Amino acid sequence: MAVTDFAPKALPGVNVNLTCVDSRCKDIPAFNAMNRLADEQAVGVIGEVCSGASVAAAGVATERQLPLISPASTSPSLSLQDYFVRTVPSDRYQGVAAANLVYGNGSRNVGLVYEDAAYGYGLAFNFIAGFTKAGGSVPVVYKFKPDQGNATAAVAQLLQGKAAAKNPVDAVFISTTDLDFVAGASQLARLTATAPNPGDKSFVELFNTFDGGKTPFNGFAASAYDAMVALLQALKAAGPPYKGEAVLRQILQQKFEVHSFSLMRWPMAAISC
Repeated sequence: MAVTDFAPKALPGVNVNLTCVDSRCKDIPAFNAMNRLADEQAVGVIGEVCSGASVAAAGVATERQLPLISPASTSPSLSLQDYFVRTVPSDRYQGVAAANLVYGNGSRNVGLVYEDAAYGYGLAFNFIAGFTKAGGSVPVVYKFKPDQGNATAAVAQLLQGKAAAKNPVDAVFISTTDLDFVAGASQLARLTATAPNPGDKSFVELFNTFDGGKTPFNGFAASAYDAMVALLQALKAAGPPYKGEAVLRQILQQKFEVHSFSLMRWPMAAISC
């Protein structure tokens, strides 16, 4: 959709080819996919979605000097990779923002549940940093391996913390992409979930009519659209032969009008590391 909208303007006369590879949000498939795209002389890649897969792909991106723009991966560790950028904030900021929100709502002793994976611990550790800096404490921590979480055990541990004489748990923060685990923990009172901004209503409507509804809408469509717009504008600025270093330099300078989001306070989008 972004290619259809912007490629003729940004790269007139250039045939922009899209190659789609399903890495299934897994590290090894993402590693292999990035190498394949580099071998095929790709000039830029949009992806990955899951932070763990992006960590694997970002290493290849840096080694092969192939710019990689993620519309969804927020792990702070990804900021260490030279050829990885994103159209979403790092959890270095989101974790602290969440901590300030919880603290601002009056909670002082949080039970923390997190998945031991790139996204889970990145968000969790930055939440801890922000919450304790604000003056709160995290007396209960439940950690689980990917696909091995036991929501019943986590809830039991949290309820014990709630009944504790010292620093009784008065709020819970869960950091995971495992929606089945979150559903299992739904017995917790007033469970609130966060989700990516889907974009404004007009963007969603345009997306749903673009290919006759064949492609189902998802929450990261908006930031993926912005990622492709940023890449196309960077390619225009870099010019042929679209070498990785030149394209990356232009990506990092991109500030563009946001076409997918309706932002009241941030009318411009920028690439972040």
